[in-house]
Amino acid sequence: MQRLCDMLLCGINLLDLLSGACIAFYSSIQIMWCPKRRRTDSFEDEKESKMPALEPSGDEPAIKIRVGSRESKLALIQTEFVISELRKLYSEKDYQFELITMKTKGDHILDTPLSQIGSKSLFTKELEDGLLNKSIDFVVHSLKDLPTTLPPKLCVAAILERECPDDALVLKSSLKLDKPFTLIQPPSDNKSEWVAKHNIKEPIVIGTSSLRRIAQLRFYNPEVEPIDIRGNLTTRMNKLDNPDGPYSALILAYAGLKRSGYEERISHQLDSDWWYAVGQGALAIECREDDLETIRFLSPLIHCKTTFEVIAERVFMAKLEGGCSVPLGVRCSWDPPDIVNEDFGDEKRRIKLTLHGSVFSVDGTKSIKTHEEADLADEIDIDDVIEETKHFTSICLPPSNAPCYSTVRRNFINSAKIGLKLAEKFRKLGAMEILQEIRKFKSPTDKDN
Repeated sequence: MQRLCDMLLCGINLLDLLSGACIAFYSSIQIMWCPKRRRTDSFEDEKESKMPALEPSGDEPAIKIRVGSRESKLALIQTEFVISELRKLYSEKDYQFELITMKTKGDHILDTPLSQIGSKSLFTKELEDGLLNKSIDFVVHSLKDLPTTLPPKLCVAAILERECPDDALVLKSSLKLDKPFTLIQPPSDNKSEWVAKHNIKEPIVIGTSSLRRIAQLRFYNPEVEPIDIRGNLTTRMNKLDNPDGPYSALILAYAGLKRSGYEERISHQLDSDWWYAVGQGALAIECREDDLETIRFLSPLIHCKTTFEVIAERVFMAKLEGGCSVPLGVRCSWDPPDIVNEDFGDEKRRIKLTLHGSVFSVDGTKSIKTHEEADLADEIDIDDVIEETKHFTSICLPPSNAPCYSTVRRNFINSAKIGLKLAEKFRKLGAMEILQEIRKFKSPTDKDN
């Protein structure tokens, strides 16, 4: 009897240990990883790991990590940020970073609206070629630039904590208003009342190259005239402030403005009724899917809450056969709203993710809006397991020997299911007809490369 009691007590202690390991796993996968933690400490039982530790020892020379980036100011800021976070985790004596920059197709074509260029890898292909030929170890992207299907042999190894995903309105520096600028016009307002309210001259010209933003402008405020604007962020800001330029304001991503030091120029944050782009505000790190050492190296940067949001968003977009150049917008919300990484490791805690989606016609006359939600701790069935590898939009799961891997995997699957179910709702509501109209709107000579 005593032996039986000892065995039961041992089993209880083992369950406590596993639960603690699960919470510790989620606690450790965040940007502010303990700087003293060695690379091999990411997993509880290193002896069972099939992956090399890639850990320098003794007087061996430092391992060189080659990091790819676009040449734009914002891209370099984001890449340097990731490198700085990795330097907090790993000693410079052990790892050195080499920055490799290049221009992409999207950087070269500046005289054509993005929606008419047509390439699914507009800002990524050249960098991905560098990954595939092994001249680069990993690439830092704005996630919204990444297609939902990556080239074979590549994957997203880490999604970092999301900056505010909202869009923002930036007014011309010389434009002075008597009252705060309200972009979304209430239905009861007419043209003369809205213009008089803001004491500004007609027409109101807003620069943007995004079909999503153009469609929303036409839907919410037909008195505003959207005009295409291209170039990097600094170029666009200079075009805006040019006294002879046509623009009254620009709509840009809040995250890009903040990261580039333009936060004080934000006139109005577009939240609530305004829909942001899939993946907006999040940074993604892409590498080769067979480069297990680099995947492990990057794992401390993973932000779980952001990862689950963008899986749901990207699956939604993928199943509607959309892309970054269609008027498809999203918003995510959580219940409870103050979720942190550690909460996902508690299997007893119920955490609900809601994905709100929208599709607008280019002329602003039609829109579809609805939502889907799920508890990420819900049990999964055999069909989910069979289909799971198709629906993470190239975002890779942590290694299978990670503590509480089954919980992580369940959260991945349930996030993907939210996107799948929301896309099905949109199909039934007629979203595909709107998207077909958008494809006709594009130039018939534009082809995917």
